[in-house]
Amino acid sequence: MNPKEQIIKIAKDAISKNLPNVKPDMLEEDGKIYYMNDKDDTIFSWSYNNHSCPFMSFYNDGMGALKITPYSDGKVDVVTYDETKAHEKVAVDNFEMKPEDVLALACFMHYNADEKKRFGSSLDDLVYETPEDEKIAEFQKLCKPEE
Repeated sequence: MNPKEQIIKIAKDAISKNLPNVKPDMLEEDGKIYYMNDKDDTIFSWSYNNHSCPFMSFYNDGMGALKITPYSDGKVDVVTYDETKAHEKVAVDNFEMKPEDVLALACFMHYNADEKKRFGSSLDDLVYETPEDEKIAEFQKLCKPEE
């Protein structure tokens, strides 16, 4: 399973576990997952926060239903929010990915979202291709904070 597919599976598992009453039609575009790179891009998030930009799904009212944050060490935090008007936090779950998969995903998102000025892109709109070693090395070099 490639890293994009892993994020989609993590999202589905978290919604199924924590939001059993939430149906796809209650979510924006039936639960599409968006890459939230519009405020800080991937380079900034990876360099200074040790994670990619978060991935999110939203309720039809525009409020967040799910937030997934993959960290460089492979830890993946998932926060789910209830479907009531209060949109209170329901749960914080921890998943794991291989650190090299998270790196490959961050690299892919940088070159296919940030660099192409695609902010808030749906994962469904991006065809995942594993970045070549040269691209990953270039991405890592870009992510070294200036001292």
